[in-house]
Amino acid sequence: MSRRRKIVKASEKDLKSHEYVMMLCSNHCGREVKVEKDTESVMCSVCSCIKAGPTDVMLRAAARKERKDSPKRPKGWHFMEEYVDSDGNVFHRGVEQPELKGTKEPTVIVEKQKLSKFERQKRREERKLKREARLAKRYKEIKQETKVQNKSAEFFNGESDGTDLRK
Repeated sequence: MSRRRKIVKASEKDLKSHEYVMMLCSNHCGREVKVEKDTESVMCSVCSCIKAGPTDVMLRAAARKERKDSPKRPKGWHFMEEYVDSDGNVFHRGVEQPELKGTKEPTVIVEKQKLSKFERQKRREERKLKREARLAKRYKEIKQETKVQNKSAEFFNGESDGTDLRK
């Protein structure tokens, strides 16, 4: 178990020892930034983000937006033997076949029916009961096999054949 580190907050005394002033952004955007007294110039956070350029997250979001404009394809379309989208493009296992474009009708996709929370829970319980029944059956079979093995081992060792002759 690891120890928790203490979070030390700056005391009021430390904050009062510095003098802060408000300065305008050096890019003339009009935003004011709180800085220490001896600072010469400052750039606001918005201007610095603009100068830094787009991040990976922004680029991925733009790519997603472009993909939304393209023809909608169902999940797993690239695993289908043959898929024809609404524009007439033909794909065999996700690889486009340009020579077949427009020769076939679009593939009809049947949407799976959404189950309610209660129905999902009911199906889950049914699967659990089936699994438990299967395990119980297998347990009984194994127990029976071990009983037979023990009896045969006793018989071949000469201990007992299952009948008592002394009576």
